[in-house]
Amino acid sequence: MKRVLIAHQSTIPHYRVAFYDAVQEFKPAWWDFRVVFDDDLERRKRFFVEPIRPERFGFATLPTRTFFIGHRRRSLVLQTFLSQLHRYDLLVLEDALRNLSYPLARAWRSKNTALAYWGHGRDYSVAHPGRWKRFSEALKRSWARKSEGYFAYTEGVARDLAADGVDPSRIQILNNTIDIRQERASFASLIDERDELRLRAGLSNRKVLLFVGRLNEGKRLGFLGESIRALRRDHPEFHLVVIGGGQQSALDELRRTVGEEALTYCGVIVERAQLAKWFVSSDAYVHPGDVGLGIVQALCYDLTPVVVDRRTHNPEYEYLNSRNAMIAPAGASPRDYGDHIVRLCSDYLTWDGFRTQAWPTIRHLTIESMATRFIEGVNRILRRNEVADPD
Repeated sequence: MKRVLIAHQSTIPHYRVAFYDAVQEFKPAWWDFRVVFDDDLERRKRFFVEPIRPERFGFATLPTRTFFIGHRRRSLVLQTFLSQLHRYDLLVLEDALRNLSYPLARAWRSKNTALAYWGHGRDYSVAHPGRWKRFSEALKRSWARKSEGYFAYTEGVARDLAADGVDPSRIQILNNTIDIRQERASFASLIDERDELRLRAGLSNRKVLLFVGRLNEGKRLGFLGESIRALRRDHPEFHLVVIGGGQQSALDELRRTVGEEALTYCGVIVERAQLAKWFVSSDAYVHPGDVGLGIVQALCYDLTPVVVDRRTHNPEYEYLNSRNAMIAPAGASPRDYGDHIVRLCSDYLTWDGFRTQAWPTIRHLTIESMATRFIEGVNRILRRNEVADPD
């Protein structure tokens, strides 16, 4: 029996549970895996504020303790799973340096433990990196070239890795996603109740704009607030619904800019049944900052993302195109962005045309397909490593 240890994202976020469950269901019997997991609630909140239910995991975990170096959310961390590395045949690490355990694991693992990376290939969030950032990114690329495999989020990530010298035969494209079939089922069960849901929320006569995500600088909530304020001067029927946790200062600024009468803040919601009601009730998904998996969730509900073309988007931005999203050009002003929202929502044919294209453009991005691709990559690494082992 071969053993695989997955150690990325420092602990397990709520949206990744379905993926690990699918890997457990579809993997071959000749290898098993565990996922590094810090089971302390307060320490987990330093990474992901959304609640999680460990008792529902259908896969095994490797408990670890996290030590934080600093008091901010972006502090460096060190975890205790390093002492267990000798037990595993393959280690899958995030291509990140903030968790010091990841670079240390390169030296700590035994000579018989294969190493693969998982992730974006580079940090997309920094448009103009400084000297230290350029050095750290070069170091990560060097490690990727020397690894036994790389699990790339998207085709674009794979192309960038190959251009940086990573052997294409060792790159496995995952097509990072969420459980879209469950999300689509929630949509189907609620769509006939759309008018009633809007009535209950007091939004029957409003054009509802939905934002779901972390409340932080990268989401450009100040920009969003200015856009909503500008478009409401001529279109007071627009109403913004915000779901997510994060920086209280970002929420306070949004409230001041948009006004309490035009804003509904729901806090953090992770239960699909509750979140689905807001997706079904809304007219557009607004996200002028750096997008990620949230756009996939919106498209499951035939909800059109309104975004801005930026260099700092996460890889999932590749899933958007002129058929399924309203994309404002790079450098768009808040007023320009607001005009895109108005154009989408003010003409029924335009609005309905985008909605009909939403699901067909992402229906292939299933969690089962992502798990199968991951399993294929693990199989290839373990078999190749076994053939290369002279023992």
